[in-house]
Amino acid sequence: MALLGTSGCSPAFWMYIMLCVGLVLFAAIMAGLTMALMSLDAMNIAIIEASGTDNERKYASAIKPLIQNRQSWLSRHLLLVTLLIGNATAMEALPIFLDRLVPNYMAIILSVTFVLAFGEILPQAIFTKFRLPIGAYFSYFVLTLELILFPIAWPISKMLDYFLGKDHPTIYRRAELKELTRQHLITCDGHGTLTHDEVKVMSGVLDMANKQAKDAMHSIDGVFMLDAEAVLDMSCMREIMSSGHSRIPIFVGSKDNVVGLLIVKNIILVDPENNTKVS
Repeated sequence: MALLGTSGCSPAFWMYIMLCVGLVLFAAIMAGLTMALMSLDAMNIAIIEASGTDNERKYASAIKPLIQNRQSWLSRHLLLVTLLIGNATAMEALPIFLDRLVPNYMAIILSVTFVLAFGEILPQAIFTKFRLPIGAYFSYFVLTLELILFPIAWPISKMLDYFLGKDHPTIYRRAELKELTRQHLITCDGHGTLTHDEVKVMSGVLDMANKQAKDAMHSIDGVFMLDAEAVLDMSCMREIMSSGHSRIPIFVGSKDNVVGLLIVKNIILVDPENNTKVS
């Protein structure tokens, strides 16, 4: 029977109010931690520990035991099952206590409203945005919860392990890595961390495995070359400078007979008026 209106100021009334608020908060924490912690894996933690800021490394170290449990003999799904059991318990218990405060139909409406707004939407939005610091802050709480719910959560998680198989870390393919670098290109509004040249170089490196020597070669007819008997006069010097190359192939007779390379910086002291031959 509802207590509201008959003994609204009694100790029992406030006790049920506190229980309802506590259940909503607990459900919110469980839902938020599910989104925050399950979006991280061993690869994410290793990257943060290697390249993150001091605070990020501290947060990653606190979360690491939770992530490592997913890779250990315990169960790959123990963390997920623990958080879901905690969330489901709080959500199922909330209408029971609300029923002592308000009529049945109001208990259903309020429980659905509270769970949806304060137990799902808000915590998941907040925890996902600040997953590292919040996950680190609640790490010991989650470890304690895993220990408490272990007799129930472990058998369920082992069944999931059996049917769903191994939990593999996130590994990107070459095409995905290329797109990842493009997404980090510095844009006009200042977002991004890589310049256009850096993205181009990284993409080129990732393409190397699929490249053959012929892909980097040019037709010999299109290569700027010099005859060994060519004279290094002013006209020839201009052609060399305009070619933009640091090394010029030298041939004798025909372009198919390349005998060496002329290093452009070595002719910087050559006087064009002396009509020095390349040979």
